[in-house]
Amino acid sequence: SIFIMSTPASVKLGKVELPVNQVADQFSRVPLLGNYLKGSVDPEMLEEIAECINYKLPILLEGPTGCGKTATIKWLAHITNNSYERVQMTGSTDIDNFVGRFVLKANAKGETETMWEDGILTRAMKHGYWLLLDEFNMALPEILSLVNSVLDDDRALRLDSKDGVTVIESHENFRLFATMNPPDDYAGTKDLNLATKNRFAIFRFAYSNAEHEISIISKHTGIAEDFGRSIVKNREPFIKRVVAFASTIRKAEADQDTSAICSTRQLIQWVQLSKMLGIKRAANIAIINKAQDEDERTFLLDQLNKDFAKSESFQQFEKDYQKEKAEIIKREEEERTKNALRKKHQEASEVYGELKDELGEFGDFNLEDQEINSQQI
Repeated sequence: SIFIMSTPASVKLGKVELPVNQVADQFSRVPLLGNYLKGSVDPEMLEEIAECINYKLPILLEGPTGCGKTATIKWLAHITNNSYERVQMTGSTDIDNFVGRFVLKANAKGETETMWEDGILTRAMKHGYWLLLDEFNMALPEILSLVNSVLDDDRALRLDSKDGVTVIESHENFRLFATMNPPDDYAGTKDLNLATKNRFAIFRFAYSNAEHEISIISKHTGIAEDFGRSIVKNREPFIKRVVAFASTIRKAEADQDTSAICSTRQLIQWVQLSKMLGIKRAANIAIINKAQDEDERTFLLDQLNKDFAKSESFQQFEKDYQKEKAEIIKREEEERTKNALRKKHQEASEVYGELKDELGEFGDFNLEDQEINSQQI
């Protein structure tokens, strides 16, 4: 994981230092800490993202769903005290939503008049938000074109109004981020053209390795990493088995044996719901029911039934744990008793040696007849 050092004025991520925003006003929208966990992003990549932020470069994060793209930017906004806004770039997000529009509103006198209402981008540029455009490669062409113009060297937005052209200069703290899923793997997405890509610093995300994904799920759900392990039944911990299930699905998807996906976010939901609903029912809600077609659903169900027995439950795991814990306590108590007897034997042997040395001069006294039987002890 990356070394992080914070002061009131800055946050140091590895070798890179980010300033902490000192300005708070009525428009402040600093996010809560959320679900980000240190270590979910490669330390070198986190340093690189931080340095791009320092240079006000727009940043594009590409990777599979639920791998931490959005959470990373939200966490960075939190630790640097910057306002943050996220918008889903679906077909329903049009120019009016994005830039702004004229609307009818009541003025101070209660009279209706036409007023300008800022859109998401305009508001962020004026007030210095960190703006995250989620699913960027699903945006309408006119929005992509507008973003390209905003990312030119002057970082300005030009709006046509009844008084002519209004130029919105970007605030010193304004930063633009975008996320996207790989277009070859996700229906409804498309690749970005070269003109758009060239404006961004691009980072490619992937799912964490198994060990770290186990840690993430454990911390999010409050379930111990070793919960569900049974030495007697030769059973691995529950979260480790959940991650192994996901790894199997991901490998099959990479080998083009299925189009199903299994994100870290889904695994967290699965583990959370399993506490009350049971493993299989929770898996249906978090994993199986999100399949895009019957083939995906069948593939996921077959793998689930292969990896988890119908009778398995948190309650059974707890019973097994308590039973094995009692056995461990019993074995530990037996070992303590044996150690105490060994100690007594050692002490008796030492006394025996001393007596033998002291009484050996008496010729008729045979101490060997008084020898202590260590096996009895």
